[in-house]
Parts: sequence; structure tokens; C-alpha cells
Amino acid sequence: MRYSDQDDLTFFVWRLTQSADPALVEFELWQDGAHRPLDLATAPYPSEPFACDRLYLCFQYQLPGRWTAPTDTVALRAVHQRFGTIPGAEPRSSEVPQTYAFDPVPASNNQVANPQLVDLLVEDGFPIRRSFEWVLTGADEIDSQIVCEPPPANGWSPLSATVPLPQGWTDDPPCLAVRPRRSDRNATALVAPLSPGPELYLGNLDHIIETIRHPTQVAFLVDLQVSNSGRCEQLVNAVRHTILDEFAEERKPVHELGVYYPRDATGAPTSGCDQSESLTYPLSTIEADALDAMADQSVRPALALIVLNNLQLPVNVEKNAQLLELTARADTDSGPGLIPWLIGFGTSYPTITWANTTPWMPVESRDFEPSLRSAVRYLFPLSSTPALEDYALELPRPSGSQTPRYMRICQSSPAPVLYTGEGLTPQSAQSDPHPWPSSGLPALHYMLPTQSFIPFGEFSAPRLALTYEACDRFCDNPFQARNGQTYPSWLGARNQCQWVTP
Repeated sequence: MRYSDQDDLTFFVWRLTQSADPALVEFELWQDGAHRPLDLATAPYPSEPFACDRLYLCFQYQLPGRWTAPTDTVALRAVHQRFGTIPGAEPRSSEVPQTYAFDPVPASNNQVANPQLVDLLVEDGFPIRRSFEWVLTGADEIDSQIVCEPPPANGWSPLSATVPLPQGWTDDPPCLAVRPRRSDRNATALVAPLSPGPELYLGNLDHIIETIRHPTQVAFLVDLQVSNSGRCEQLVNAVRHTILDEFAEERKPVHELGVYYPRDATGAPTSGCDQSESLTYPLSTIEADALDAMADQSVRPALALIVLNNLQLPVNVEKNAQLLELTARADTDSGPGLIPWLIGFGTSYPTITWANTTPWMPVESRDFEPSLRSAVRYLFPLSSTPALEDYALELPRPSGSQTPRYMRICQSSPAPVLYTGEGLTPQSAQSDPHPWPSSGLPALHYMLPTQSFIPFGEFSAPRLALTYEACDRFCDNPFQARNGQTYPSWLGARNQCQWVTP
């Protein structure tokens, strides 16, 4: 039992076991010196029996004024159609000054208000069922204080989780009045001023960093040991045609620089079929041809140096040193990006790191063509990203936002490092919130590893995922976040967004 000054009501709640049949029971309450039948439907807050405390049915009734329990008899008793009169337990009574409270906060960019109603009886463990109603009323500013006008007699509507607000109300904020819905008379209303909430707009970016696809140049360097010149030529043509055919079938552009052969002691080309007569590789010629072909290309090409060597013996020192020097220099110069591909055995070049090694096998082998074709599909085209050490991502104004003043990062993967904008001092992206530039658009800067000349099968374009919130007006006012918590100021609620839970 609870008495409340706010309602000037005494609230009664009692319970029966859930297995009881309410249709067989009536209740009598001590009133005016006698136990008098209760008509639950005529209570100020009528309610059907409802489940409570897991295994019980609860009943409720209210009497106007302060009710006093009798001292020489039971306060409440049940009259069962079969079992007769059943006395109730001694009531546990207390007084509460207030049975409900609310603290309205606008939501959804001031289209609705969340009344944030709290039934204090329920919060106190006193089960009760009742509904509420609401109405807007005027507000005046007196001595810098908002004073709410008394609520009107008419125009009340059932209260739900949100209250719709009229368009343009932020120009002349009203007050919100809330009261319980009583069946006997109008209940006492509580009135609170409405302050406009921050006008927030959500921005989403799923940005894939652009990919640079490098044109492919191919140079075949033949260093075989095959005694039959016809057989040697057959092997070279089989490798060359298979690789170029796979480029064509996959519709991957390729420019063949040619087939190159080692040089003998006089500097003359050898047949490429007898390693004993060759001393050096014509790498300078290959580089020169690659640079000439590069002149007509707007994107830096990749040079696939495909070395054919069918022996498992180390090549001479000069050849190995030439390749080592070329691979080291290719990482730093501005010529084509080098991708050395060995069709042979790694033991032939013990100090060289190959981008790909395809074991040598007879051209008649059923695995010969598939191994070369799969290598072409995996390696080409070589792919890169732009320089990502300071990659700037421009943030568009979110849909609906007209004049953003601030922005807040809600979610970001990966994390940016810097926030910039025209007229703004660059600041850490971890600062919160950020001012929106007065002109132009802001940008977030990322520090990411640059990818250069990565095989096609390994390359994955970096993706920047970002969710942010822009505030147009009332940014310092209270708001309710998606997590249900109300914050006194959007500007002061660090890392808290209205539309997204960080």
C-alpha cells in the first residue's frame, strides 16, 4: 500500500497464486467501518489482473485521499465462491511524495520528444498498471527563466515512447505536460520546458583506395643446356607461346620486348642452349629496351624478366652478380618495376630472390602448361596503391545537413591520424568534436603502408570505412544517444554519437 501527495490517492496492490481463477473471487476492503466489495473496474486506474513476481496474479485498486488501516480486523479479504471468506495479510504501508516523473529530451532532429517517463511506484518495486497522456503548452521567458503555462483542458493524447512535435517548434519552444490517465477525474500534471536537441546528420563512407594496374613488359632470357638446337628452340617457343597465350586469354595487356641470350667472352650473343660458352647476361640491353617501350606509357610498367634455366647447378659468378645488382637497383630507380620470374631451379641462383619460381619440367608433361598459365594469372598485372603515408579522404556534407558547425567521428577503420580543413589548424583526429570548416570540406588523413608492384593474386586494395556525425544547430544541448543514455551536451559528450553506438 502506498499513499502519494502528488495524486492524493492510496494505492493498493495484492496478489493471488497464478493458478487461482479470478472469476471465482471477489474482494472486500475496509471502508467506513465495514468490509465493502470492490469493483476493480471503477478504480481511478482500472486494470485487469496481471502476472507479477513470476508465480502470481496481481490486482490493483486506488482510493481517493489517505486511507487508514483498521486495528481490529483485516484490511482486505477475498470472498471465494467455493471456499468462502479468506482474510488477507496485514498491509505494508508507506508514503511517497511523487509517483511519476519525466525529463523530456528531443530526438530524431527535433521531430519527436522522448518524455523519459519514470513510474516511481514501479521503480520502487510496487507493481501497478496505468497509462499516461500528454499535451503541449506555452512557455514564457521571465528573468531569463522558462516559465511554463498551465496545460489546457483539452487536446490531451495517449502517451507513447515518443511524442510528435510540430514543425518549426524550435523557433518558439513550448512546454510538455504529462499526467496519468484517471477514470474519475483529471490527474495532476507535471510540466517541463522543451529545449531543442542538436540537429545531427549521419555520414557514411566506404572508400576503396584507387588501384594502379601496371602495364606488363615481358623479356625472355634463355640460358639452357640442350645439346640439340632444334629441341632447344622447341622448348623456348613452348614456354614463350604458353605465357603469351595466357595473357591473351585472360585479356591482360602485355608488351613483349623479345627473347634475349647470354653473351660469350667477346660480348657476342650465344645460342642460349649451351651454358659452357656463355659468360654474362645482356641485362643492360633489356633495360634499355624496357625504357624505350616505357616512353609511350602513362603508368610505370612492370618488367617481367623471365629466365629459363633447366640446370640445377649454380650459374657463374658474373651472371649471379648481374642479376643481384639489377634486382637491388630496380627497387629504387624510376624505370619499370622489376618482377624476376625463374623457370628452373632456385639452386642455380643462390643469392637471388625471385618473385616467382616455376620448376623446370619437360614440355610434354601434363603439368607444364598449367603451371605457367597459373603463374600468369597469379602475377599479372602487378598492382600498386598511391602513396599512402599521408592519404587524405575528403568528407562530404551528410545528407540533410545544410550548415554543419561540428563533426564527430563515430566509427572508423582504420583510424585516421589528422583532421584538416580550409582555415583550420590541423588537429589530431583523436580530438573530439572537430569544427567544420567555414568553406570547403574537411579531410581526414591516414598513415598507411604504400603497396608497390604487388602480384595480382596478393593485392588487396585498402578500404577506409567511416561513420561520422555533423551538427548543424543546438550542438551544446542535451541529446539521447543510441545506447539510450541522455547526455547534457552533444559537444561535451566525448566520442558519443546520436545515430551510432561507437
